[in-house]
Amino acid sequence: MKWTLIISAITLSGLLSITLCSEAQEYIPAQPRGGERLAREFIDEEMIYPPLALKNSVQGDVVFDFIIQEQGLVKNLVIKEPIDPLLKKEAIRLFNLIIWEPAEYRGKAVESKKSYSFRFNIRNYKKACRNRGYDTFPFPTENVDSSGTIYQYKYVDVQPFPFFEEAETDLQKFMAENFTYPEEALKRNITGIVKLNFIVEPHGRISNIRTIEHVGAGCTEEAIRLVKLLKWKAGIYNGKSVRVTVNMPITFGLNSDGGSYKVAPAAGQTTFQ
Repeated sequence: MKWTLIISAITLSGLLSITLCSEAQEYIPAQPRGGERLAREFIDEEMIYPPLALKNSVQGDVVFDFIIQEQGLVKNLVIKEPIDPLLKKEAIRLFNLIIWEPAEYRGKAVESKKSYSFRFNIRNYKKACRNRGYDTFPFPTENVDSSGTIYQYKYVDVQPFPFFEEAETDLQKFMAENFTYPEEALKRNITGIVKLNFIVEPHGRISNIRTIEHVGAGCTEEAIRLVKLLKWKAGIYNGKSVRVTVNMPITFGLNSDGGSYKVAPAAGQTTFQ
């Protein structure tokens, strides 16, 4: 049995927070959107160690205490002292990029206290730079919107889109070369649509990945892995590269007749070709 993967086009997205939980789990703590693991991976990809702090071997943790309201908004933010002002500035920048999922009690969003830290360790930072392949960001334009505003895909002047370094590569070829149907899903003949939402940052990296619709047996994890492999051209609004929210539905399908891999936009939706 061979597999078929269909990936729908990017669609306009709102920012409604969705958290799935079992009825037996009465309280779910507040967390970064997409979970702690993805948030820490994003921080490793995003952090730019202040050059002067790097030169002077300044290290340490920057700790934020705050309250997350029912809507996911932050209030009463306190940064613990003493800390180096250079590290503090970068920690604030990183903190402002995180979207928060509020705590839930018996399925209802509730206000809660939260503490979150950013560790500045030179050895770990240099390792992260080797893994990600850069120590600074190549921005698509000289003008970058630093307000943190998140724009909807439909309303920016230039929509973000995935690009490929090799001219002969397109989305279909990229997916064919990188996609692996999860073994457990194959064994159990599991198919379905994984719907992801994420932010394309001004430098083209993605952040705040959220699963809107989940498929089991490793399909959701494989969809997230694929999306993280893609490189993006950032969205542009009023001549500045901006943060843009994007939806990407990925359909996992199995053809018993041999089939073939293909990528196709959903009918009536905007493609990123």
